[in-house]
Amino acid sequence: MPEQSQPTNVLIVEDNVLALSLAKATISLMPGFRSEEVTTLDDALLRLAQPGVDVVLLDLNLPDASGMEAIHKIQKFFPAVPMAVITGDGSMFEPCVRAGVQEFITKPAEPETVARALRYAIIRHQVRPFFRSVVEASRELGEAIADLKQIPVPDGKSQEGSSSKAGGAQQEEGP
Repeated sequence: MPEQSQPTNVLIVEDNVLALSLAKATISLMPGFRSEEVTTLDDALLRLAQPGVDVVLLDLNLPDASGMEAIHKIQKFFPAVPMAVITGDGSMFEPCVRAGVQEFITKPAEPETVARALRYAIIRHQVRPFFRSVVEASRELGEAIADLKQIPVPDGKSQEGSSSKAGGAQQEEGP
């Protein structure tokens, strides 16, 4: 989220007048948040080209884009901006999340749900690089362990079964 002194600016991309009014009203009640509104994907892309948008609240059915098209275009040109999708079609949850959307809201939504989703979208977007680096490090560690297991051990013993006594000398046991 932006610094405490700066409000979080939400770009609402919604063409339905009632849904837009509800989203604006919800955001106006959220301390530290403000909103701007556009009704088309083209207008959203133009606005995102200017600084100052902290999170996008995106409807999937717009006059100039439908379904996943809007998500893909926004992410292609503005990958640094977190996105929450709001739609009446709950079946779009999985495709949206797989496409990288941070939050998914099904209409109609309570104001608290929208507020929480916008906050979570920003936080999830901020921690995404950390989780990607953890996943990559885990993959590399797994590959290194697999490589180590391939190293031959003298006497044909596996690495797990080999051991040596202190000083490197082995003593024979008596009869």
